[in-house]
Amino acid sequence: MYGAPITGDKDVVISAKDPSFDIDKAVDKVRAEDDRYSRNVQLINESGENSYTGTTYVQHGVNLHVGKKEEHKHVLGNNNDLVVEGYTNVTIHGTEVVKEILFESKDHAKILQHKDDPKILEADESGRKESNHGPGGGTLYLSNGSNLTATDKVTFVGRSDLMVGLSAHHATMTLKEAASFARGMLSLSGSTGTTEKEIVFTGHGSGARISNGSTFTAQSTFKSEASSGSRGYHYVEGGSKAIFEDDVVLESATFTINDSLGFNHGSSAKKPNQSVSNLGGAGEGYGSSVIARKDLTFVGKGNKLDLMGSALTVVGNLEAGERFQSFVYGGILEVNGDSGAHVGQDSKLFAMASDMTFSTLALGDNTHLDLSANTIAVEKDLVLGKNVKVLDATYRDGSEEGGRIEFPGNYMHHGLTYDELVDISTYVKKEWVKDENGVWVEEKTPNQKRYDIENPASLTVGGDAILKEGATYDAKGDVTIGGKLDLAFDDNKFLVHAGNASVGAGSEIKGLIGIDAGKTFSFNGGKTTFHKDQDQLFGTLVVGSGATLDISGRAIVDGKGTGILDVKKGGTLIAGGKTATVNHLHNNGSVYIGNAIDYWPNPHGLLTVKGDYIGGEGSTLYFGKVTASGQEEKPLTTGGHKNLMIVERNA
Repeated sequence: MYGAPITGDKDVVISAKDPSFDIDKAVDKVRAEDDRYSRNVQLINESGENSYTGTTYVQHGVNLHVGKKEEHKHVLGNNNDLVVEGYTNVTIHGTEVVKEILFESKDHAKILQHKDDPKILEADESGRKESNHGPGGGTLYLSNGSNLTATDKVTFVGRSDLMVGLSAHHATMTLKEAASFARGMLSLSGSTGTTEKEIVFTGHGSGARISNGSTFTAQSTFKSEASSGSRGYHYVEGGSKAIFEDDVVLESATFTINDSLGFNHGSSAKKPNQSVSNLGGAGEGYGSSVIARKDLTFVGKGNKLDLMGSALTVVGNLEAGERFQSFVYGGILEVNGDSGAHVGQDSKLFAMASDMTFSTLALGDNTHLDLSANTIAVEKDLVLGKNVKVLDATYRDGSEEGGRIEFPGNYMHHGLTYDELVDISTYVKKEWVKDENGVWVEEKTPNQKRYDIENPASLTVGGDAILKEGATYDAKGDVTIGGKLDLAFDDNKFLVHAGNASVGAGSEIKGLIGIDAGKTFSFNGGKTTFHKDQDQLFGTLVVGSGATLDISGRAIVDGKGTGILDVKKGGTLIAGGKTATVNHLHNNGSVYIGNAIDYWPNPHGLLTVKGDYIGGEGSTLYFGKVTASGQEEKPLTTGGHKNLMIVERNA
């Protein structure tokens, strides 16, 4: 404690002589009470603000408290540089304005590791030992009610075997110039943080954690860079909000946005595949939100995006490289840029009980997307690359073919079946209420769902739905496609279950389409041509007003005999070629049989209705050219009538 303000041009050096590490005084999470070296220093000036101009040095082994109360201001002088090194904690209790911040761990790890103490391991350059009970890195900590402004660049440099960080607890932080964290963390808990220039994270484990109702604003670029084998981790959780005014670029990183609920399981290297006990315990989640006002880009391979009970809005584009993994559960995802969202090849995606909106959506080759109970809207085109599989999540039954669902934190766990995920998403809601006597009692409501897992699913595509070679869509929920459904390859599948499907423009169907019994698959505009027999249309195939469907030479017959081909008023069905076959035919428009339209190259044709034919008022059957010359090869009747319709049941 200084009795008079520190003034003049001078440096202030705070050091600890011969500090020795005491594991009993070190806490797991570095906080102000951590006195691992027994070198507490409290810097207080109650007679006025310090106005010295120089550099403040905090040397290895010091646990420094700057001020003691919120009203202690400018203890560190007049916009001075702050230089910290080693296993050091600096706690700010009041309001401080500093210039440059440099926090380096340097090489103190090896000097002070106790080689003879089994609790403290040797310094490990890889930074990946399983149970290092030695000290963590140092921290610049902002306590409750404090305020820190850095007017020049901010640099935190850890080591491979320890990390350093800037941490705020119910405090305010402003970084006005560029900031970098190498093996370092930026942590906000119940706090407000702003970075006005670029912020960069490098090294394994580096990243930002925005938690407990915090608000973080990055006014310039937010980057996470990786070297070989390293990975960054970034969190926005527990009712927090992050706003990125410029581009977000993440390389080899995991970006987690959640409501603080998580999957709990006891799996480990010694006991893998332990059961998942629950999703988040008994408490309620607090949704977080992230707004990226420009682009969100995941660079390189193997990035992850986990979004649970929270919202992510990307005003620009979302670009993800190869082997991207994403788990969206109870989330809101919106991507509005002109290029929309593009996911690289060999990616694994999961989305359930979520609302998702994209300007466009393109999934790279060999990507697998599991869906359930989502509302998905694509403003323009949906493109599924080669061998992309978009499947209903209920297929994840644990079998060799169905597989399991990978979830956040499933390390050493083989994943969950769909039924298991639904089971652990059910919980007992607990809340304290007053009874009739005015006494507080705990009220329990069983069978509550974490998210709306029973939400009716839907997919809406404003433009075209384009499937590349080998691509499959096979999921529950209504599907509405404003443009065409482009199935250009024989091995394409577009199967809609537990919902209706509608296509707005003429399409080329060289693959397989399907609908459940009691549901409709409608083509509502242009000319659509089936180039392949169809056996999965168990419901009603509708040819809408103004639309034409060409099934020439095709069999539209399902194994159950439930399918109906319904030609609406103003709709046209072309059943050309030598043969065309349907289950049931309801006609309120026009049906052209055999050569009724082109007369050539098919001199005759046959439409077979294996079930019933119903012709509504104003409907027409066109049989085309009729001649009795008998000159054509193999006439279907002795009189030479060339075009016939056979109804095997009722007409």
